[in-house]
Amino acid sequence: MNRSKVAAGGLLVAVFVSGAIVGGAASAALRERDQTRERSPRRPYAEILEERLGLSLDQRQQIEPILKEFGNTWQTLAEELREEERRRIHEIRIDARAKIIATLDSSQVEVYRQMIARDDSARAERANRRRR
Repeated sequence: MNRSKVAAGGLLVAVFVSGAIVGGAASAALRERDQTRERSPRRPYAEILEERLGLSLDQRQQIEPILKEFGNTWQTLAEELREEERRRIHEIRIDARAKIIATLDSSQVEVYRQMIARDDSARAERANRRRR
């Protein structure tokens, strides 16, 4: 064997070993990060404000209803936006389907409508699972 083949083989082994080391370290870091997240649940924002701003008990008691109202308003808005997004996506889907149907012959239209029915059924089932 000549030197270049030995050098190439050694380089290949070095790259493989270094990749295994980096991969193992990254995997351990991700595992540790996930475990830390599980151990430390999200702290209430009022608690963070109290700690960082040195809030008095009276200030915290005044801020908590503000944060609760904000949370409720935020939740309502998020639900409205999701509903609007779903409605818009449905409109786009209906428009695309109509354009596709316009390009098909009668036998293809029937098959396509069956495909749509299966897709819609599967989509509804996924939505029901998410709601549970």
